[in-house]
Amino acid sequence: MFRETALAAQWRPCVAGFDSTGFQWDAGAERAAGILLYCPICRTASMIQFLERPGADIAIAARVLASFRDHRSDGRIAWALYDVAANLPDRFILDRCRFEAGRFVLEFKGPGRRLTLYRWAPADVLLQNQGLAEFAQTAAGGNGLVFRSSTVDGHPAVDGTDPMPAGCAGRWRARLGLARFRRLRLWRMAGRNRILGVRLESLRPIEDPEMQVVSDTYGMADKGPYDTARPDPP
Repeated sequence: MFRETALAAQWRPCVAGFDSTGFQWDAGAERAAGILLYCPICRTASMIQFLERPGADIAIAARVLASFRDHRSDGRIAWALYDVAANLPDRFILDRCRFEAGRFVLEFKGPGRRLTLYRWAPADVLLQNQGLAEFAQTAAGGNGLVFRSSTVDGHPAVDGTDPMPAGCAGRWRARLGLARFRRLRLWRMAGRNRILGVRLESLRPIEDPEMQVVSDTYGMADKGPYDTARPDPP
C-alpha cells in the first residue's frame, strides 16, 4: 500500500531547495520510505526511496539526500550523446541536431553566439585524399577561413579564422556588429578513428580563450588510452 507522509525532521533541511513530498509503501514483508522531489530551477522530478531494514539509521538517509544534485551549480550543462560528450556554458541552448551515418552535428545558440559541435567517422577514409584543412572547408562550413596547424590534447588539429574585414568600411561594419566572424577547430583522434570539430560564430571577433574553453570541454564520452595520447597509435 502506498501513502503520502510527512517528511522526517532530519530530512527537511537536506531538501530545502526542492518542492518535496514524503511517502511510504509496504507490500507484505517489504517496506520503504521515500521522498518525491521537484526542482523549480531545472524542472526535474525525482523519486528517492530507502528500503526499511531492522536497525536502519535514518541519519544515513539524510546524508544521502543532502548529497543529491539534479543539476550543476557551476554555470555549465553536461551533454552526452552516443560516443561524444561536452560540458558547455549554460548560456548555450540546443537549437537543432542531425545524426547521420558517420556524421553528428549539434547546433547550440547563445547570446550573440552560435556553437556547432561535429563528429565524423571513419577518419582514415574521410582523410584518405585530403588534409584536415581541406576537409574542414567542405564538411564544416570553413570556406574562406584562414587555417593554421595546431593540436588538441596532442592530436593533430587545424584552427580556422575569418580574416579581419579590410578597409575603413569593413572595420566600421565590425564595430557596429554588422560583420559575422567564425572560428573553426577540427582535430583527428587517430586511436578512435574519429574527427571532432567545434565552430563558433559571432558578430564580434572570437578570441583564443573563448575558443579554447569550448573545445577543451568536448571529446569522447568514454575516455580511452588514446584520447590524450600524443603519438598516433601503432
